[in-house]
Parts: sequence; structure tokens; C-alpha cells
Amino acid sequence: MLRRLPLRSCDHVPVSFPARPSRSRPALLTWLGAVCAALLLASGCSFVGDDSASDDSTPAAATSTSTPAAEEPTSDPVSPSVTETPTDEPTTAEPTTEAPSETPTETAAPTEEPTVTPTSTPTTSAPEADDGTGPPPSYDAAVARVDGAGTPQTMGRFETSDGTYCLLQSGFVRGACELLQGGARAPELCGDGPSQRVGRIELTKNRPRPLCNTDTIREPGAPSIEVGQVGKSSKTGIACLWRTDGVTCVDEARGTAFFLGAEAYQVYS
Repeated sequence: MLRRLPLRSCDHVPVSFPARPSRSRPALLTWLGAVCAALLLASGCSFVGDDSASDDSTPAAATSTSTPAAEEPTSDPVSPSVTETPTDEPTTAEPTTEAPSETPTETAAPTEEPTVTPTSTPTTSAPEADDGTGPPPSYDAAVARVDGAGTPQTMGRFETSDGTYCLLQSGFVRGACELLQGGARAPELCGDGPSQRVGRIELTKNRPRPLCNTDTIREPGAPSIEVGQVGKSSKTGIACLWRTDGVTCVDEARGTAFFLGAEAYQVYS
């Protein structure tokens, strides 16, 4: 530690030098002794001043060391100001959570697509419309054709004016219709058989069965029906509608139907 040294001066001590004596040797020595005494006196005053000056400088150093200790608490208030900055971070995080909330609103667009799909479904029913001629386009169309023909006549069999014969109930077959002559050509069905035409269709347990027949199921004495009339069995529930282009039969208990004409045939199951 550096210590300030005071100037060695004794301006406050008056020093008087004796008058220079005459050139005699004893007088010169006396004069020199007086001068030396005066110098010693002056140097003694300066050393006393050093002690007093050093004592005065120590309290000054003590006061200077105490001042930095007082300045240290001033740095503590700065730390609370730093803790306030983290409070800004949660505020910035809140807008980020609101952004995803806009995304689910865009998913409402796909919900409109299923509403468009059902509108196209009725267009598929347009080709199934029955014009009343030839084979019905579907099983449902066959049922609608028979039901729309009016009140059926209850009977177990019938024969038409063109020779079509139908069994609506029997002990050996559930139901069947047979043409008197002709029939639709079906080489893929008839193969190498004696007949190449479908002349009869029988209702079985599973589905209607077309046959390239050469035999017959006819029996005399069957009642007759007119064009556009329906014969229905009270036992099996099989109903058949006759028109000039063919006969349409429906077995609703089994969910099957068929159409048989001179130019075409069709089965539904």
C-alpha cells in the first residue's frame, strides 16, 4: 500500500544563523559549530513533521476504504429489474396457442363433400325405370310391375290365349311357366341339346332355372286369364302377370322373379 510522504520542511521553525566571525581560526570553528547546531535543529523538526503527517494520512485511507463498501448495496436493486423480463415470455407464447385454433375451422370443408354424394344416387335409379315392355330391368321393377297390374285372381294354375301355361303351386315344383312354342335362343345354356331355345323357367329354392325343354308340364282344364291380368297362389304367394310380350312372375317369399317371352327371358335373385 502506497503512503504519501510529507515534504520535509520546517518553515514554521525560525532558524537564525550567527554572524560570520572574523577570519581567526577559533572564531571560525565556533561559527561552524553554531551553523551545525542550527542544521540539526532544523532536521529534527522535519522528522517530527513526518510522524504527524503519517498519522494524518491513515484516517484518510480508512475513510476511502469505507466508501466502496457503501456502494455495494446499490448493485442489489438492479437484480429485481432483471426478474421482470421473464414475464414478457409467457405473453409471447399465448398468440402461438391461438394459431392452431384456426386450423380446425378449415376441416369443415370436407364435411360438405358427403352431402354431394347422395344427390348422385337417384340418377342410378333412372335406368331401372320400367317401360312396361320386355324383361323388367331389376327384381324391384318386376315386383312393381306385378303389383301395379291391379287385384290378382286367386288360382293354382292358369293358361293364356297364346298357349302360355303357368303353375303357381304344385307337388313336384314350386312354380313354373312354359311357352307353347318358340322361345329365346340360348346356345350357351342349351349346348348340344335337342332344343336351342329356352321354353320353360322353374322356380326352385335358390333361384329361377331356365330350361331348354322338350317335354311339357301342361295338364288340361286350367283356368284362363286375359292380357294384363294377374294370377296368384294363396298357398305359395307366387304371382304372375301376363302381357302379349311375355309373362312376369314374382316369388316374394324367396326374393326371386323371372320373365319369359318368345323373344327374351330374364331371371332375378
